[in-house]
Amino acid sequence: MNIPMYVALGVLNWKLGPSKLGMTNGIIEISVYAGLGVIFLYQLWHMYAVNKTIFSQDVPEIEKYRFSQVAVLDFAYLVTFGSELAVVSMLPGFFKDTFALSTAQAGMVAAAFAFMNLVARPSGGMFSDKFGRKNMLMVLLAGLTLGYFLMGQIHSGWMLPVAIATTMFCSFFVQAGEGAVFAIVPLIKRRMTGQIAGMVGAYGNVGAVTFLTAFSMVEETKYFFFIIAGAAIFTLGIIAVFMREPKGQIAEILPDGTVHLIDVG
Repeated sequence: MNIPMYVALGVLNWKLGPSKLGMTNGIIEISVYAGLGVIFLYQLWHMYAVNKTIFSQDVPEIEKYRFSQVAVLDFAYLVTFGSELAVVSMLPGFFKDTFALSTAQAGMVAAAFAFMNLVARPSGGMFSDKFGRKNMLMVLLAGLTLGYFLMGQIHSGWMLPVAIATTMFCSFFVQAGEGAVFAIVPLIKRRMTGQIAGMVGAYGNVGAVTFLTAFSMVEETKYFFFIIAGAAIFTLGIIAVFMREPKGQIAEILPDGTVHLIDVG
């Protein structure tokens, strides 16, 4: 699951430092690739050499957790926060070109997407606590899929208020989905919450790089929105098959050696 993060950094290096600009820039670009490779190889060595006992000995039941749950949340955050980062980067230009707005007007209209953060993120977490985390995440991703499909239909013939309302509709599900993801993160393994949250959060940037790279390769903006919707459908399938609703109790060993049980659900 670390590999996509390195690939995203490599793509970013390719986009921002093309060697065709000159020998110096080419050397810098190659140096960044080499640095990424060294860091990745070090991580592999650390996993297999320093932590080799994990692969040769039985792990106590209390220390176990399902990494598949982390992987599922990675992809969920890729299509939620990753798509948000990508969309807020291109949305002002999209509205400017589609509705012949000034730069200032397009920026203000596009801000409607980010404005929904005020209520959407906490609502996603609250709904997850109340109605079930897996089911709520699937509902929100389904709404996200519909929202991006509708945004792909926006064209100059639409009334601007309708386009803004469609953008806000999509934005609500995107950002509520982010809240729903982090409603699950602390329940996978309490003592590793920081590590898990860090990996899940990093996948937001992986998504941003992925979707913006796709945006640079499509001829029409609608296909950019359709690509995000397709990624969300794929993620929905992964969640349906592999995610387990957190339930029961989490057992943690406290510094004094006692076992603390935390109810989940």
